[in-house]
Amino acid sequence: MITALRRLWELDWRERRLLLALLVALPALRIALRRFGYTRTRSAIEGWTARYPKRAPSRRDLETAESLAELAKIAGRRAPLAATCLPQALAVHAVLRRRGLDPELRIGVRKAEDRFEAHAWVELAGWPLAQPALDHRPLPIPGPEALPRC
Repeated sequence: MITALRRLWELDWRERRLLLALLVALPALRIALRRFGYTRTRSAIEGWTARYPKRAPSRRDLETAESLAELAKIAGRRAPLAATCLPQALAVHAVLRRRGLDPELRIGVRKAEDRFEAHAWVELAGWPLAQPALDHRPLPIPGPEALPRC
């Protein structure tokens, strides 16, 4: 517990504010996914963030996005309702789109022993965020233009 508090204190104020926002957003996204499903939840996020003009990411944007994805992992473990990779990826995707970037939400699978495992992550400029050992094969998922409007 003390180590976690020490790490929290080491974050700058922007990261602490973002972590707090993620701690609120992740349970809400988890509930939305359960209540409305992936398609409607993603469509709502796309609609909410569509008005922000898209731009190419700078090196600083990539570093910030990597940090954001790491914070989403932390918040996913510490949120009142623990959040798996899909709500985390949706939250990172939404924040990056609000910042004018054009991230790609990825869902992939891999075969581990005798079962399939699914995983969701976000890529920015082709770079998977906070995924040091990613060995999932991405599945084709519809883009925002193919999603029905809520």
